[in-house]
Amino acid sequence: MVYADFNSYLQANYRDMLENDITELMKKTHDGNGFHSFSVLSVCEQRAENTEIKSIRCHDDIGPLIKIEINVTADIVTLELGTKKYEAARKNKWFTITVRAMLKNGLHNMMVLSAEEYFSGKFDKEEALDEYLLPYIYADDLENIADDFTAFYCHNVAYD
Repeated sequence: MVYADFNSYLQANYRDMLENDITELMKKTHDGNGFHSFSVLSVCEQRAENTEIKSIRCHDDIGPLIKIEINVTADIVTLELGTKKYEAARKNKWFTITVRAMLKNGLHNMMVLSAEEYFSGKFDKEEALDEYLLPYIYADDLENIADDFTAFYCHNVAYD
């Protein structure tokens, strides 16, 4: 099967794993209204549905390992108490799932390191790779990168 990018590959092959990790996070820290670490947890059953990967950030790790921060949205479905389980509430929330996997002749041994509610101030472009596993390069940095490339690879060539 051909995938457009790494996001679509992860979405197709690891969606169930992401939903299970979000459901486990909700069981530990979700009270039905929001995420709180020092409150009474909800007695209603909750689960994650409609998980969609919005963005990823990859980082090199030891050897062939890669660390991936996956930002996803998921619907949190709260089921009513009683003998018949029907949907009482549905909220859409953002999460960050951090995983480690071996990237050698494919992606293997995917292991979840952490799951948490998403917040936007966490991004660091240093050593981060995008969904095509390429480093982030900003337009302001292009001239300096080109000069460094030329100095390293073309040090004896006339530069105009």
